[in-house]
Amino acid sequence: MVDVSIIVPIYNRARILLSCLDSISCIKQKKYEVILIDDGSTDDTPLICEEYCKNHTDFYYYRKENGGVSSARNLGIEKSNGKLITFVDSDDVVTPEHLDFLNCKETIDYDIIILGMRNLSSVDHGGG
Repeated sequence: MVDVSIIVPIYNRARILLSCLDSISCIKQKKYEVILIDDGSTDDTPLICEEYCKNHTDFYYYRKENGGVSSARNLGIEKSNGKLITFVDSDDVVTPEHLDFLNCKETIDYDIIILGMRNLSSVDHGGG
């Protein structure tokens, strides 16, 4: 069993998705899985997710009919194997220390832990 399931609900984020996925793959804590839930994207999101999962064995891709972010998160929870669950939005990046809280015994008593992240939606990524 993995320590943490990182669930990423995704809808039409092809333009910036690799930044999110690359940041997750650089997390120092290695006892995690990443559950990518494509909520019916109509852009190149499925291709990006499938290709990424081919090269990252701890990333898993699921596609569903569009139903909104809550239904995508719920499917991610169903597919998860971790003792803990965390969510990362597909327009966010995380630091390599994102899961360092696992090393702190004091965090075990909490029901929820909110971690910081940087939103990429307002960042200019070039192109059109």
